[in-house]
Amino acid sequence: MEGSDTAQLTTLVSCYDAIVWSAGAGGGSPERTYAVTDLDTLSTVESSGRELMDRGISITLADRPGSALLRYQRNPGDAG
Repeated sequence: MEGSDTAQLTTLVSCYDAIVWSAGAGGGSPERTYAVTDLDTLSTVESSGRELMDRGISITLADRPGSALLRYQRNPGDAG
């Protein structure tokens, strides 16, 4: 999943009515920094693993019903 692009993820989840993802569900590191990108607006927020574990990610849907697609990834330049 981590290496999938938008088209691959869309194909994978297109047959479901609802998908719930949990960012940081194992494998994260408090010392690393991560980029969380809203793929609808292309806005990116960078946070440490510790911040993500403590606060999580706030998601606001403009429309209901609605959806949000976020990309959660380790920052490429992060040596942590």
